[in-house]
Amino acid sequence: MKTGKTTKTMVIAAFICAVLGILAGEVTASGQSATYYANLKGNGATNKHALGCGTALQGCVSVSDDSLERLLDAIATVESGGRAGIMGDNGRAVGMYQLHAVTVKDVNRRCGTVYKWPTDCLNPTTGREIARKYLLMYARPGATLETLARNYNGGPRGWQKAATEKYWQRVKTAIKIQGK
Repeated sequence: MKTGKTTKTMVIAAFICAVLGILAGEVTASGQSATYYANLKGNGATNKHALGCGTALQGCVSVSDDSLERLLDAIATVESGGRAGIMGDNGRAVGMYQLHAVTVKDVNRRCGTVYKWPTDCLNPTTGREIARKYLLMYARPGATLETLARNYNGGPRGWQKAATEKYWQRVKTAIKIQGK
């Protein structure tokens, strides 16, 4: 374990992120997301993105704005081939990002939004907003593109599930293809 000034800085940064998240209503004092801060191991969180729904937790996720946009593009490619009006999972998932009603409900609950399923999910711009919020609201400090994508596929703890590894490989391939 690291000691000294670096560790103190990481602990202070984690505490600030947690407090700001609570004040912004992005995490609860006893909620699941708040426990993530206790697990900070010094992943070099230096990005511009907020954890959760707003901007109170900037610097808590190690993903740049550009990388997040490329991830969203790749997810749309993997989920729907980039087609907005598509329905999948026997009608339970809709739009470019194949959003489920429970996902929209979770985003609305945690972010104070009022997105409507399925109509808002079928709109490419609104669907992307919902997908972005979902990606970030369960992100851990120091989250990478891999952990974000695996959570998108497997839920808040998707990054821990072996079942999401193949999904990540498909998303990673789509990101590489976009870069060419």
